[in-house]
Amino acid sequence: MHLSLGLKPSPPPINTGNPDTKVWIDMHMALYCCSGEDAFGKTSKGRFAKQRDAQLDHFEPATGKACD
Repeated sequence: MHLSLGLKPSPPPINTGNPDTKVWIDMHMALYCCSGEDAFGKTSKGRFAKQRDAQLDHFEPATGKACD
């Protein structure tokens, strides 16, 4: 279906790292940050969530790897 509309298929969830780790989701950038990163909890367009939820919602880690 995606290809017939010219849309790129969604990537599968990452499913790595600790799924219960608290992350900061930057809604504007569609990325999430782990605790200890500079942007954790500091962007105005964001919210806290579990890493599992961020991955299921197709947000990607800001550093390119999941939080432990």
